[in-house]
Amino acid sequence: QHVTRPLIAYLCDFNIMDKFSQCHMALLAGTSHPQLAELIAASLNTRPTKAEISKFSNGETSVVITESIRSKDVFILQSICPPSPNDTLIELLIMIDAVKRASAARVTAVIPCFGYARQSKKHKSRTPISSKLVANLLETAGVDRIITVDLHSSQIQGFFDVPVDNLYAERLITKYIRKKIPGEWVVVAPGVGGVKRAKSISDLLDAGFALLHKESNYSMLKRTANESFYTPAKPGLSGDDSLRRRALGSHSMEDIASLSSSLSQAVASPRPMPAVSRLEFDLEASSSSSPATRVAMLQITPDISPAASPAIPHDDTHAKRMTLVGDVVGKVAIIIDDIVDTCDTLALATRTLMQCGAKEVYAFASHGMMSGHAVDVVNSLVGLKELVITNSIPNDRTLAACPRVRQINIASFLGDAIRRTHHGESMESLFEMPTK
Repeated sequence: QHVTRPLIAYLCDFNIMDKFSQCHMALLAGTSHPQLAELIAASLNTRPTKAEISKFSNGETSVVITESIRSKDVFILQSICPPSPNDTLIELLIMIDAVKRASAARVTAVIPCFGYARQSKKHKSRTPISSKLVANLLETAGVDRIITVDLHSSQIQGFFDVPVDNLYAERLITKYIRKKIPGEWVVVAPGVGGVKRAKSISDLLDAGFALLHKESNYSMLKRTANESFYTPAKPGLSGDDSLRRRALGSHSMEDIASLSSSLSQAVASPRPMPAVSRLEFDLEASSSSSPATRVAMLQITPDISPAASPAIPHDDTHAKRMTLVGDVVGKVAIIIDDIVDTCDTLALATRTLMQCGAKEVYAFASHGMMSGHAVDVVNSLVGLKELVITNSIPNDRTLAACPRVRQINIASFLGDAIRRTHHGESMESLFEMPTK
């Protein structure tokens, strides 16, 4: 009895129990992000399982696990990310198959950046739902569980028939903001899809909230393509008065009196005009005037009929116009998003916020893909103080080329999720936001 009690007390120490249970766990790393694998292994007080991953001369992927993983709880770390998302996906599938054939007890895929997440629905006819296909491939390969960070669309969890733990990086972002960003904050969602993510952070920080609504050239042209400019005049009104009433609704004619000369000059202009399908009045309240003071803008929409111009590609990732909903005057604007890719949307959002009176702009994103000309865009942005990303994707070149980019380490965060999964503990605390 005297010997048993000290032994029990000794085994109940967290570190000893942790090491005791980890003899049945194996961490296998792919080639997408070996640095993150080393950091996670260090947080777990273990080392990655040895494996030889290479390519044959014909380009096919070869995976050989050089240690026994029989009856072990295997965690495979692999981000499906640039510069070769297709290669990293196939490599992950082959690794899962190799582990299953090596008699592992359970296989968990730890995917910090889940590729193809932006293709989670049909945007138009005859297009695939690629993220659903990726889910089917992973399940067919034999995965038992998925751990990922900030899925672009939460609905992707429903594409799987196995458990999916979608961790949120907001808790790490909130900690960074409180520690390193002074001033009066206003959290900005750069699109309707990111409202929930940004609003949760603004509530936690007790900060203001604003929304940027973006429209691509394709969306603007498509919205006005089939509308006709010429309609019958109302009784008792001239053609010009009828046009103004239809454009400006119930507003008085005095509100647009100042436009008469401008409209007359535009109509009488001898300059060659493009094919026009609609003239549109966009009435907005001026932020620098009283509510009665209005500004009316004349927009000329080109005719996009097949005879007038070639087809316009549908690419909503390139926003051409943004409308701000909220107050950012004199405040520190904090843009919250899940992915930054080409940074075109970030550039437009930053310019819009600075034009609307923001003091300075910070941007946060869970996955910094930084493809194409993204580094040049960030370096040239006026008003952008920092772009903060996580290390879910290797960004050594980006950090070296762009001094404005900062990085948040999520290794211990993922390590905690792996530890809890291995021990069968609840993951609830990882989904909860820290208290104020």
